[in-house]
Amino acid sequence: MSAAPAATRALVVFSGKADLGWLRLLRPGFRHCFVLLDLGGAWVCVNPLAHRTSVELWSLDPATDLPAWLRSQEGLSVVETVVRHPPRRACPIGIFSCVEAVKRVLGVQERWVLTPGQLYDHLARCGKKTFTSRANWNMVRKSTPEPCPDGPPAPQAGSHGRG
Repeated sequence: MSAAPAATRALVVFSGKADLGWLRLLRPGFRHCFVLLDLGGAWVCVNPLAHRTSVELWSLDPATDLPAWLRSQEGLSVVETVVRHPPRRACPIGIFSCVEAVKRVLGVQERWVLTPGQLYDHLARCGKKTFTSRANWNMVRKSTPEPCPDGPPAPQAGSHGRG
């Protein structure tokens, strides 16, 4: 009898960036989300944008603490979770958005989780580890950071990455 495969670790990242005017109606600090999947030595970044979905492979030095690095980027909140394997039934029909894309990657089938803030609350209620400073909860910004870093963290000076 074989053991069940280990759950895939995922980092869900939330941002307050609002390139589209109507997104400013959403909770400050929670206007966009994307997900990173741990492949054990590399991360896949799935960033659903309004005009396309960016999928990138981030090969990082094993010593890199990705959640801490993301947390250090201004305005980002991070929730650590795992990919679920829901029953094989159609997901609820909904508007395709960054939240819907992240929910599909994670296997979350909650019909009424529609906004990044609601997804954050849902994941936090499920007992997942969150990496959010208290400042983000009360944050009201006139300008916000980029929704996703332009790429993975740069190698640290003196690190011996494979290349």
